[in-house]
Amino acid sequence: MRLDIWLDLKGVSRADFAQRIDTTVQTLSRLIAGKQNISMVLIDAIVRETEGAVTADDLREVFSEAQRGLAGATPSEAQDSAA
Repeated sequence: MRLDIWLDLKGVSRADFAQRIDTTVQTLSRLIAGKQNISMVLIDAIVRETEGAVTADDLREVFSEAQRGLAGATPSEAQDSAA
């Protein structure tokens, strides 16, 4: 599950979540947008804080999509672009 979706579903603000994982809102926003590499420390913190709902693979996928220009695309848009 994407982190931004998890935050929305749980009603958790980015500010609150950033504090929980000991980072800044700016860093969290860049991570969600796939604009910043993510450290293993943050990956572990996010997976732990979301109780595994957001996985390390989910986080890596967001970054990979952003690198391919697909960040923010719906799954069908991403699939269409990949085809």
